[in-house]
Amino acid sequence: MLNPEGGDRSDIRLPESQREFIRLMREKVPDKPVIAVITGGSAIALQEVLEASDAVIFAWYPGEQGGTAVADILFGKANPSGRLPVTFYKSTDDLPPFDDYSMKGRTYRFFTGEPLFPFGYGLSYTNFEYTGMAIPEGAQTGGEKLRANLTVINTGDRAGEEVVLIYASKAGEPIGKPGSNVPLPDKSLVGFSRVFQEAGETRTIPIEADLMNMHQWDEQNQSYYVEKGNYVLKANPCGGTGFSVQMEVK
Repeated sequence: MLNPEGGDRSDIRLPESQREFIRLMREKVPDKPVIAVITGGSAIALQEVLEASDAVIFAWYPGEQGGTAVADILFGKANPSGRLPVTFYKSTDDLPPFDDYSMKGRTYRFFTGEPLFPFGYGLSYTNFEYTGMAIPEGAQTGGEKLRANLTVINTGDRAGEEVVLIYASKAGEPIGKPGSNVPLPDKSLVGFSRVFQEAGETRTIPIEADLMNMHQWDEQNQSYYVEKGNYVLKANPCGGTGFSVQMEVK
């Protein structure tokens, strides 16, 4: 949908003709599985698509081998492990006005509502559980970096890859200098690791968290810095268990 006020579109849903096509498909084949394969380059509000489909694959702009890749997933030849690199919202109304250039209310770092799919969301043909996260003695590599160990179990019946995401947030107090009018993130992605596991396999994997991914700009010194204090590191798989530990930046 063209936006008369500028920009690519005024609505983050699919065009009405495409939504109607999916609804008609569902009506015509009520006893058959309907799998919607969506291509696009940004977050799309897919609530109506989800209601009319049994499954959804978001293929982005997959290139000339995209059809082969999607077919491999649909027929079980490949086990998907992709994660969303952006937040998917339920509605255009969840977002600030298009001409508001502040970050307030946008992205996983500042959005306070309930997303349709959160940043980092992704499904697999197997399931993973996290059983704990710990910081080995002497593992802190410097003021802003830390190595942690996390135990991951593939509880499903087939091999697959899990992308472990580590987030950091300030413990017990907001981040930033008193009186600052700059919106500050509730959490930030500070580390990740991709791990392949056979069905039933348990592995303890090392992950390095870099708190410089939570840095702020110091206008006075014209440089980035990480606020001193206690931080909480969390490993949260989508729809599964999560564990957290604390670290201190001195």
